[in-house]
Amino acid sequence: MGARDWYIAWLATPTEPFDPVAHKRADLPWAELDLTESEGADATSVTIVTARMPSSDLVGKTWAMLSFQHPNGTLYPVARMKRLPVPAGARDGVTTLRFEAGLLPGWKDLRDAGLAELKTQGAYAAILVSPTRQGDPTEILDGHRVIGHFDRVTGEYSTPELLGQGLPSRTFTPDDWVGWESGGGISYESTGEPIAGVQLTISTAWMQLLEGLFEMSGSIADLFPELNLRAPGQPTTVDQLFRYEMAPGEWSPDQVATGLSTPPDVIVGKGLIATLTPDELIAGWPKLGSSVGGQSGYVVVASTIDKASAASFTGLAQPNQPKQAGPVHGSHQRYPDYTKPKNNPDDPTEFALDITYLVAQLVLAFTCRQSREETFSVFVPNGACTDDDAPVRTLTLRCEDPTVDRTTTPWLPATQYAAGDVRRFGWYSWIALKAHKSSTSFRADVDAGNWKVAQTDGSYIGGPSGNTFFPSPGGNATFIAGILKALKIIALSQRRVAVGWDVPFEDVVGMSTAWHARVEADDLDLPGGFAEGKVTSFRVRDRADGDGWPRASIRIASCDGTGAAGAAGGEVRVGYLDEPWDVVAVSGFAVPPPDDPVIGVTASVENNVAEQLAFVQANDYRRGDPVRGDKTKNDPKALLRQVPTRVGFAAAPINGGPPLQHYIPALCSPWQGPRQCVPPSV
Repeated sequence: MGARDWYIAWLATPTEPFDPVAHKRADLPWAELDLTESEGADATSVTIVTARMPSSDLVGKTWAMLSFQHPNGTLYPVARMKRLPVPAGARDGVTTLRFEAGLLPGWKDLRDAGLAELKTQGAYAAILVSPTRQGDPTEILDGHRVIGHFDRVTGEYSTPELLGQGLPSRTFTPDDWVGWESGGGISYESTGEPIAGVQLTISTAWMQLLEGLFEMSGSIADLFPELNLRAPGQPTTVDQLFRYEMAPGEWSPDQVATGLSTPPDVIVGKGLIATLTPDELIAGWPKLGSSVGGQSGYVVVASTIDKASAASFTGLAQPNQPKQAGPVHGSHQRYPDYTKPKNNPDDPTEFALDITYLVAQLVLAFTCRQSREETFSVFVPNGACTDDDAPVRTLTLRCEDPTVDRTTTPWLPATQYAAGDVRRFGWYSWIALKAHKSSTSFRADVDAGNWKVAQTDGSYIGGPSGNTFFPSPGGNATFIAGILKALKIIALSQRRVAVGWDVPFEDVVGMSTAWHARVEADDLDLPGGFAEGKVTSFRVRDRADGDGWPRASIRIASCDGTGAAGAAGGEVRVGYLDEPWDVVAVSGFAVPPPDDPVIGVTASVENNVAEQLAFVQANDYRRGDPVRGDKTKNDPKALLRQVPTRVGFAAAPINGGPPLQHYIPALCSPWQGPRQCVPPSV
């Protein structure tokens, strides 16, 4: 048939519609023709050997339509092709021209549009891809068991399944292929060794943000217990009782005169901040903006402490409180006004110490940034591998920061916001606390109280305070995408039987690498009698001076899987298709993470009024006493300086700790794969 079968017509435009009449032209005479379409290549390669011609004859001739005249009389388009600018060379009076078919102008846009849908499916996890490579076709296709394909005539982009599932299919028998009459015609070979499975490891790391406030005022007040300041053996005479003032109504001279010999209890109510050293307590109270407990991460955001006024004191739960505590003893020389004149200034004199009540507030804010690392690990077995010494493939993936919110609308200046609006700025999302128009500075708006960090956002981990990733919905989607990548590796390793044969091109004019094919023969020609799989190579060769028909060489890749159903059960079932052999069961990944850092501040009180009074009474002045006879050293007010009331704080450090590491070892059932041939080892 030869030269009568093929037509090459130059096109005015790349997208000129095919016309079986107009394009039945031999604009470019040919001597040899070679069309090769290979899996994974964007373009179909076409080589035309033609009569030697000057390069000027090719000026303005870029696009051409290659057509085939079928014996039934129909002219079929075979390739819409673009001539490469430099001829491959001239020899023996001929010129070799090279073309690429399938890549129309804007082909990258067509590809990107076709891949966009894949980015919404479970085999793609954006967190496993660098933000700068989110549109990279290799990254998008990596987890999907498909491959990109451009139709060599229309330029349409598709993503055929690598195992041939769901593709146009054709079955070939010995009557179809060339060479069967002579006892051959089929090539059959193993292209690789089986693997035992894939060891998958996915890791991520983030900085957990914990924020909050501690209102310490109530807990500090609770540290001041109810105190009874009447010590055992306290003097009971009326004269002695009148030396220190009691709360009105609790004890009166009339009561003493009626014969009561035991003075009443002197009670300081629970929860009242009382002290005999108010100035020291006020001076040591935490200041606004200061840190509590060293550099532990707790900062004072509200702080007041004042002596209780009459108004504030009467508002307390126990307004009638003692104002003095005693008795204590100092030298008459130092305290002449407390008792009637004495002859000797060194004589001790009794008096009471003033009790001061304070009203205080203390609020602490904390911001904890805790480094966390989490690793998901699982071995995905190849259910079709029976070789104990088969190698294990390793797949190591690293996530981007799971706390980064890439979906929430960014904050903009000079924009009106309502209370509750959530916007992204920097690493975090923020919630508007009130309606306002934003300024030119986000920091200024935060300082003005317009925004605070949102505890939930559109990040993978759900918010800055998240303490675990892989057990979360976003983490589940990520490790499922990782397992699908591992299943693709196993599927490609099972697709290790290559089968090829030749057929007359007229029988397969429309076939391409986006097809599935099955070939059947007796066991002498084909082990097991059958093989099927996706077409990986489609090649057509012809010579103008040749005999017979143009031939198409077809090559498929067959899986040596078991075809058995995957294991039942599992917490999550993962697979590309709804086929029993295409599903694995994953379990054991619900491992609780390490606890959050211990966050808290504990307050304590040293030297309450009762303790201060007891210390002074145990060490105050006694004339002639060898231990307590020093008027200066044993002076009550000097003794108080040794036991001032203090409020101390013990804070759990929340910053600067080591990363909290979380290891999640999951279990996965074997992936069986389809039985598309009888493996060479069987």
